[in-house]
Amino acid sequence: MMLTRSDRWRLVTLIIIACAGVVIATMSGQGDLLRLSEAPTRSAATASAWPAESSRPGPRQRHGSMAVTFLATADTHFGYQVTASDEDEGLPRTVEEARGIEKVHLEVIADLNHIDGRPYPSALGGKVGKPLGLLIAGDLTEYGTPSAWARFEAYYGLTGKDGLLHYPVFETIGNHDKYFGFFVKRRVAERHGSVRYSWDWQDLHIACLGEAPDDEDLAWLAKDLQAQGRDVGVVLYFHFPLKGPFSRNWFGDGDYREKLRTVIDGYRVLGIFHGHYHASGTYQWHGYDVYNLGSAKHRWQSFAVVQVTDERFTVASWNYQRKAWWWWHDKPIFDAPGKPRRWLSSSAALIRGSTGRASRP
Repeated sequence: MMLTRSDRWRLVTLIIIACAGVVIATMSGQGDLLRLSEAPTRSAATASAWPAESSRPGPRQRHGSMAVTFLATADTHFGYQVTASDEDEGLPRTVEEARGIEKVHLEVIADLNHIDGRPYPSALGGKVGKPLGLLIAGDLTEYGTPSAWARFEAYYGLTGKDGLLHYPVFETIGNHDKYFGFFVKRRVAERHGSVRYSWDWQDLHIACLGEAPDDEDLAWLAKDLQAQGRDVGVVLYFHFPLKGPFSRNWFGDGDYREKLRTVIDGYRVLGIFHGHYHASGTYQWHGYDVYNLGSAKHRWQSFAVVQVTDERFTVASWNYQRKAWWWWHDKPIFDAPGKPRRWLSSSAALIRGSTGRASRP
């Protein structure tokens, strides 16, 4: 049977994945043509992860005067709504030739790059501080193909200087990234040393746990938290949710969630972030505050702005489609006085009430 041009392209793509190719396309943020090169890796100058286990210090105390701002999103789904004819054109392409969901990401990145200094809702007061980086909680691509990964890297980069985004990126994988193999998983591991990794921003410790923590990840997390001690604020993020829509999967149907609860018990886990079911909001899981991040793929088009001080932990969701704050949650931490506060915009409440459930991931 004679193969069509589209069939030949897909066959070549699958062969590339099967061979675990390491050549991938990246591009500059100036609209240059994509060029084939090795993907960037995080250097000592841009990484803030812990050193090797043997040289890691013991449990530590907070220094105080913490003022950390970072951004978080999920489900970028590069490759979504890109047709076979688009893929047939292959690489290189310019940023101006954005197709499908790439058009949304031009809007996302523009708002991410200009969030610094934006006034918070009046009830919170103040302005957004300069973000230290962007967390992305999985489903970076629609099908895990090299071409989609190349577009992700071209738009978001790694260091804040090699893509369109002005901040360092700390991404993890999701289920969509494994549809056609482990190409994306390998690329993430090459960029950060592993698909699970951790680092510090001042007194705040952040741990990335991949798609979701299995037994090996949980054993790693137990050691990682033990090295921090119980007085340090911790943020966790991964792809799958802890409860609610689309939480039935290998992580949700097993005993991993209960094991995670055991591992983090007694530590100051300030927040847990995830993606997967393309909604946006906050809920509690065994007393821990969990934040579901928006998606570029469906109608919950938002990202989170997180501010952490010695006394408060604040998560505010910015809707880049409506150009407005979507919801926020603010709470005291480290035994500071005060009570948690929540706010949900009327438009967000309307969409939540009318859909009844989240869009399919």
